Amino acid sequence: MYIYGENGHIISQRSLSTDLLQASTASILDRQPEVIRPYKKTAIVCETNFFTLIPDLFTEPGSYRSLLQMHYPTVDDSQGIFYEKLPKSVLIYALPRVFIQNIQARLPEAGFYSHLLIWLKKAAEQPGDQLITYIREKRIDCMIFSKKSLQFYNSFDYETREDIVYHCLHLIDQFQLDTATLRLQLIGDEERVRPDQLLSAYLPQVIFTTHTQEYENYQW
Repeated sequence: MYIYGENGHIISQRSLSTDLLQASTASILDRQPEVIRPYKKTAIVCETNFFTLIPDLFTEPGSYRSLLQMHYPTVDDSQGIFYEKLPKSVLIYALPRVFIQNIQARLPEAGFYSHLLIWLKKAAEQPGDQLITYIREKRIDCMIFSKKSLQFYNSFDYETREDIVYHCLHLIDQFQLDTATLRLQLIGDEERVRPDQLLSAYLPQVIFTTHTQEYENYQW
């Protein structure tokens, strides 16, 4: 979870246990004066496993819970549903209600955003082929764009940076992407795995940025 104020700078960055979500969130917020002071706008960026992309033909938000449950049957009423409209698609994601309520009790102006939102919007503005790989703890989210259009997305588990390299190269081969012109964007944490050096041996355009670098430059 990343919390940003209206000036674009990070206020808080925490990893929360699902089992202790309510107590952890309250404890974090209550201990930080910079969090509990008033803000005009606060962005809560959350890494969630419960998300999907659907065509923009589905225009009724009331159906989004059912559509998400088709991919994740365990999503129930304890999860709040959010969505963001994108070019030709809609990003749907779920977050625990207890977490949402706890945040809103202290930061009523807060908006809740998926960790993938920035990358989906930015990729839709870039020409050429792109493979975007968002690195989380033990999991990566991969998205392929061609001519500003999303062609593929999926998530994969990993143990080592070599696993990430394998998944990226396998997708490049599977979709027959031109390695000479492909732009591979890696988003991660410098303290986690860094597969960019290995991938640079295969691809000329490998870019690594941290989560916080991009979040702080984004207009929420």
